[in-house]
Amino acid sequence: MICLPALERPEGGRVAKPTGLQRMFRASAMVTELAVLVLVAAFAGAWLDGRLGSSPLFLLLCSTLALVAGLYRIIRWLGTEADGHHPP
Repeated sequence: MICLPALERPEGGRVAKPTGLQRMFRASAMVTELAVLVLVAAFAGAWLDGRLGSSPLFLLLCSTLALVAGLYRIIRWLGTEADGHHPP
């Protein structure tokens, strides 16, 4: 998980609106995290396929599960940002 810097909280307790540069940084962090997650899962699946002789079952299974998990994290992150809260 990539840790992003927290935004300053004003007196009302809500998160200040991020600047354009902060938004671009957060978007690039999300995309990078998703790509790394899928690549690691693909290599793990390929390794499992090589050990078990079940090509390409685990490659496809691990890659698909990683993609779904990564998209879930992005959707959850976008939902918390829309509410004005700091993403997990």
